[in-house]
Amino acid sequence: MRSNYFKMFTLFIIILLCIYPLSTITEIRTFSHIEEKDYGIETPPRVAEIKSYDNIVIIRIVRNDTSKSNSIEHCNYDTLFLRIINSDGTVIEKDIKLEGVQIFNFCSMKMGKDEAEDHLKYEIIGKDKLFVFYYNSTDDINVEGWGMTIDFDGKVIDKIPIGIWGYKGYRRLYRLRVPRIQISFNINKEKGFIIGYRPLQSYDFEWKQYKIELDGKFTILINGKIQLDSRAIVGYDSLIPTVNESYSFIYKLNNTFSNSLKDLIVAELIGYNKSDTAKVFLYRGNLLNRIPQPISCNIEYVGVGHSCSLPIKYNESNFNLKIGFLSSGATIAINITPITFPNNQIGFRSWKLQSLLFGGYMLTERAKIGMEHRLYTYIFAENGILGLEQPLLTNLNYAYAILPNNSILVAQQEYNNTWGFNMIKLPKFTNDNGYFNTNIESTYPEINSTIYPDIKNITINFYYPVILSDGRLSIFQIIDQRKFLRQSTSGIECILNNDDKKVIVNILNSTFSKSGGNFYIKIDNNFVKSRIYGESLLGIRENVWNFIIEDNKYSYTITSSTAVLLRLTVEGSNIFKNSSYDEKNQFFNSLLDELADAVQISRDRLSKNDKDQIDPKSNDGKLLININIEKTKDPYEKDVNSVIQDINYMMSNNDQTPIGKGKLIYLDSTYGFIPAPNYLQEYGPKLSGLIIILVLLVILYILANKREKKGHNIVIFQFSLFISDFVIDTLFIINNAKDVKMLYIPSLIFYTIPIGLNMASSFLIIAKENTRNEFLSWFTENNRLASIFTILAGIDIELLSVLHSNLAGFKYFQAPFSDSAKSIIFWVAFTNIFVEDIPQFIIQILFRMKSITFDIIPIITLISSAITLTINIISRSHQSINYIRDKRRTRRVFHS
Repeated sequence: MRSNYFKMFTLFIIILLCIYPLSTITEIRTFSHIEEKDYGIETPPRVAEIKSYDNIVIIRIVRNDTSKSNSIEHCNYDTLFLRIINSDGTVIEKDIKLEGVQIFNFCSMKMGKDEAEDHLKYEIIGKDKLFVFYYNSTDDINVEGWGMTIDFDGKVIDKIPIGIWGYKGYRRLYRLRVPRIQISFNINKEKGFIIGYRPLQSYDFEWKQYKIELDGKFTILINGKIQLDSRAIVGYDSLIPTVNESYSFIYKLNNTFSNSLKDLIVAELIGYNKSDTAKVFLYRGNLLNRIPQPISCNIEYVGVGHSCSLPIKYNESNFNLKIGFLSSGATIAINITPITFPNNQIGFRSWKLQSLLFGGYMLTERAKIGMEHRLYTYIFAENGILGLEQPLLTNLNYAYAILPNNSILVAQQEYNNTWGFNMIKLPKFTNDNGYFNTNIESTYPEINSTIYPDIKNITINFYYPVILSDGRLSIFQIIDQRKFLRQSTSGIECILNNDDKKVIVNILNSTFSKSGGNFYIKIDNNFVKSRIYGESLLGIRENVWNFIIEDNKYSYTITSSTAVLLRLTVEGSNIFKNSSYDEKNQFFNSLLDELADAVQISRDRLSKNDKDQIDPKSNDGKLLININIEKTKDPYEKDVNSVIQDINYMMSNNDQTPIGKGKLIYLDSTYGFIPAPNYLQEYGPKLSGLIIILVLLVILYILANKREKKGHNIVIFQFSLFISDFVIDTLFIINNAKDVKMLYIPSLIFYTIPIGLNMASSFLIIAKENTRNEFLSWFTENNRLASIFTILAGIDIELLSVLHSNLAGFKYFQAPFSDSAKSIIFWVAFTNIFVEDIPQFIIQILFRMKSITFDIIPIITLISSAITLTINIISRSHQSINYIRDKRRTRRVFHS
């Protein structure tokens, strides 16, 4: 059955082409989709809207919900049916259940029409994001306008109340009484949109500006009100974006109180994110046989600025009054052009001239003849001469759209579960030299040319002198149908030549670092401006031209895998610190995805270590992160050294490279992309100084042994070790402990508690020993020495043992400690293993595991902790054995 309908549809197209010969049009192509799910014969898919974005077309399908529709009210299924048509003709079906959107948004009153538009509005704001406008109700009377951003799978990114109020109709469940709204997105969609409306029971026009951030979140910018009265004639598209990235509200006033000038065309200029408006009179005069219809306004693709058109009649003839003006409101041209229609018939109520990319205007008029729905299409040249008349059969929604490639899509009547459209090429009234841009004369590279990757600059030649502006020229590389930004340069960073008709864009070294594949240029509308008018040349459009870079293999060296260091900005560091574990992983996965795309290597070659730390050289708490780069043997992919060089180069030019976009903005470009340090190479010379000190201590020990073999000369090493370990631990606490935040408090605890324990014990021992005459006599004779060592014992209690040691040549060191004092020294020293040596060693191990980079102090601290712990364990073990042996010997003597 489905194939039969498809054959009937094809036969219908053939008949259509026979009735309307191709001599009146340049080209016509057909497209049909027959894979729709069968909802029943009474609910065929209807094409409601056609929109385009980039190189895709998005169709909204609606289906009549017979369970909720009747002779007065019409309801569609409460699903956003989107059909995404790719450039290769494939169709992706998205049936989105909009979260929290109530059923009345999908309904309307028929009002004598075959179908009526519902209250749901949407706009494409990115490759995978939509803006949706709908009404929400929390009671039985009032409704409020809301905005929502979603992805193509229906996941809600953000919601926000917009505050446009209406109410539900009495007795009619799905009837809404709401203002007629206008939504206009900025010429630069990154700047968001403006929404305007005339509140119920008011003539005023209110507007609000919003911005949609890159992550899909709403930002409220500003709002305002324009005071109007009943004389103001406001059209469906009176609120338009301007080429200077602001907005304008344009309306007509007939029968003003002035005796000489009764008719006015007024533009209220609304600045971006500015509440004040500026009123400009585009036209003052008396319109002959004025028609109470609103005007239609457009951006001028050929020429500069904007234009507004409205119909007038004189002596039974039709004329178009066209007013050309700039974004500033300055009028630059007023023309009255005769318009000739077949049989001189036109319904002025449908008057809406649409500016075409290559000059001229298109006017459409809807008509139903019998069971057929026709869209009468008239194409006029600038002088008003009719260039094309084409009555096209369409569906009952009269759905059509003009595409950026100068063609029009017209939806066809749907049959069963099949929908489709015709794509018709529109005539050109000006030559664009293949650039889809009437302002460009030529470029280097030329369209579809093949060049070598060592190209130094790109040039664009214009017909007329230009001035540079702050818009950007962006170079994209297409690999496996994915677009990769390679360079984005502001117009003010370029060079003018040839009497300001040539723009020269310097190419960065990283732009074509991965050769091969297709490239194309995107130029913002305000990249350059007309030198005469100072107005942006909007004719400059995305995909201005394509070219190919010749493919070359890399001459690379097989570099081993390398760890490199990156530093986050203050903002990036704060995001990381305040994120959960999963959010941190997601943050870094996104960052590495974008980094791999920026440098154009396989994503699996990049991985992040779990280590991160505060940069000790940073005063504002910036975090260091450690990334591993795996080596490659692929001759078409960069080696590790090339990756490091490219990223460093892009960081130094982050205002023009992908490093300055997306999550990569959180990388501190002033730090760079630095290989992790080789500590042996960096700190080897400094560590050699420790070896020299150790050699000197050995020499001193040997000399002491020669002088007094029975002396306890090992104290030389103990004393040196205790003092140096304390100094190093203190420096670590002061300079490095805060680098790993989680270890700072433990480091401080296990640094101060042993000092307090040792100090208290040493004073207790000295005080108790001074009660003995023998010790008091020695202490009095050596009070300075004893006081110094009592204080030093705060570092380590065993420094008191030095006073008791038989050190060669220093008899006065031999303090007469009692056995109880020696016992206290032993047990305190033994306790220090567990409250100082082991905890500090563990902290140093964790510090090494958690930190990415550190200076020589933590290295020496780790070595010192390891040596101290080892010596103390051996020493305490030896002392414990001797202590136990002495105890046993004492017991045997006592019992005998």
